[in-house]
Amino acid sequence: MKNKLLPAALLMIALAAVMPPAQAKWVWTPETGWFRVESVPREAPEEGLEKAKESYEAGDYKKAQVELQNSLRFAAPDEVREEALFLAASASFEAGDIWKAHHHVLAYWQAYPKGPHTSQLVELDYKIALRLLGGKWGRIYGVPLLPGGITGRSVLEKLLDRAPYHPLADDAQLALGDFYLRRENYPEAKLAYEALVIRYPQRETAEEARLMLAVATALDSQGIEYDTGVLQDAAGEFEYFTAIFPNADKRSVASTMFNRIVTALGRKDLQTGLYYLRTGHRDSAAHYLRSVETRYRGARLGDVAFELLGALESGQSNRHIMSLAKRLNRDLYKERERSEEYEHYLQRLGL
Repeated sequence: MKNKLLPAALLMIALAAVMPPAQAKWVWTPETGWFRVESVPREAPEEGLEKAKESYEAGDYKKAQVELQNSLRFAAPDEVREEALFLAASASFEAGDIWKAHHHVLAYWQAYPKGPHTSQLVELDYKIALRLLGGKWGRIYGVPLLPGGITGRSVLEKLLDRAPYHPLADDAQLALGDFYLRRENYPEAKLAYEALVIRYPQRETAEEARLMLAVATALDSQGIEYDTGVLQDAAGEFEYFTAIFPNADKRSVASTMFNRIVTALGRKDLQTGLYYLRTGHRDSAAHYLRSVETRYRGARLGDVAFELLGALESGQSNRHIMSLAKRLNRDLYKERERSEEYEHYLQRLGL
């Protein structure tokens, strides 16, 4: 009986005789056949770095990326590899390869946490974050297609962890708050703005963060029908802003918002009074109507409360008073239009 394994064994022996050892770094091409990578002459890492610098200065960022490969992949003096990582991050960013740029930044931070280019790479990472936040990326089932799973928010958070005292740290914190505000995550936006005010009270961004904290607090009150606690907090934030920044450029915005919120508080109290009226609690209704009439005397809201309170105290029926409320102020239940200045300011945030 013939051994059926013999032909296969002979074939394997023949292949092993012509193929290179497995542990060596070999490559095969149709033109050259098998050859060892180590036998191919290549320029020194220092030479590649110098050429890459010339290409970078000339604006040829793709070419600079290619010329940096030897300096990054093969053994190189530490100072050469450090410089090559920094240049690779910069060249990748300029070439539009955001993921590679961020990858090189992280590699640099891991290898040279106190290197001479750390401050510049913080600035580069901040630009990467802004590019990611402002970019239009594809999505699958709502998930953004960002290579490596990086997002503008994650880049900002890591930047703040690594360099909390960098001159751009407060800008990164402000950008993080704006990120949450655009996505209507008002609780996280408030935390981000508040963190900036606490950590960097002397920096110029503290003024805007304090104002945006008030804006986020005001927006967080939307959808709350009767509870005025959040609106009162927002009014307090705007009032505090105008007190500590009396000469601020956006003081008029804060004043407009403060007046708008004060009016909104009155409308909520008026609605609460009408709610008690509908449910048959006339004494409680009178309490709220009297409060609104006193606080907003001379304004349209105060006039409405005055007439409703008069009808209530004269013994008019609940249905009659509710009908009167709708007749007196049909826009009582509608959201007041934002002021032009406030609208312009929110457009900057994409709201």
